[in-house]
Amino acid sequence: MLGGRARNRRRALWAIGSIAGVILFTYAVGAGASVVRAAIMGCGGLIAPLVGRKADPLVWLGIASAAMAVQHPAVVGDLSFLLSCAATFGVLIVAPAIARYAERFTLPSAFPRCTQLVAVAVGAQLMTEPLIAHAYGRISLISPLVNLVVEPLVPCIMALGFVTALLSFLPFSLPAAALGICTTLPAWLFLWTIGAASTIPGAGLYLPHIGTRESVALYAIPVIAAVAVRAVAAELREIECEHRRPDRIRYVACFAATLTVAIVVVERFR
Repeated sequence: MLGGRARNRRRALWAIGSIAGVILFTYAVGAGASVVRAAIMGCGGLIAPLVGRKADPLVWLGIASAAMAVQHPAVVGDLSFLLSCAATFGVLIVAPAIARYAERFTLPSAFPRCTQLVAVAVGAQLMTEPLIAHAYGRISLISPLVNLVVEPLVPCIMALGFVTALLSFLPFSLPAAALGICTTLPAWLFLWTIGAASTIPGAGLYLPHIGTRESVALYAIPVIAAVAVRAVAAELREIECEHRRPDRIRYVACFAATLTVAIVVVERFR
């Protein structure tokens, strides 16, 4: 009994400390809409186990997005916020499905880590490309490959940038300046790689202006097809899939509907 209470107390203290770290990081990097969304998801994932709930990131993505839209309705017109939500959704839902399918083949199954990284890049791209095409009239053809190249630099940049931001609060600037110089190298390499990739002939496909109907169709058609296939498969197999997949189908449909509404709003106030 006492051991269980001690473990629960340590777990609570660890969660509180982690939440404080997330809030501090959010403040240090500027608290943009996409960062706040990620912070709410992170805090929710830390709080859920303390109250006996499973930390489902898909649920917390919906909670964070809805809460921010209610608190500040103009956020639905923020393209960076929409892209971050769409990319997160692609990572959570689309990427695992792509990875599972790819692992049926010999080469991807031999390199599971690379397969997962590619699946994450492709999943995020599939969910963000309709928004990008609507906003900029351009679709990248090599972004999954570029993401695979620059992905190892992201944790390094974030960690060094966070520590640099904390050191900037010191009364003397030398530590922050020194670490800032160290942060510059991976950040420069990150930007240089993206810039160099954008100059490759055929790296992107320029499209005529994509209207609201076309953008909605780009999300609606795959979602309708996926829901139909899953529904038929569930009927034929007569089983409840892992992680309550029928519920996830509804999440997918609701999320796609939310994105299409956001596209309409962006078009309306463009």
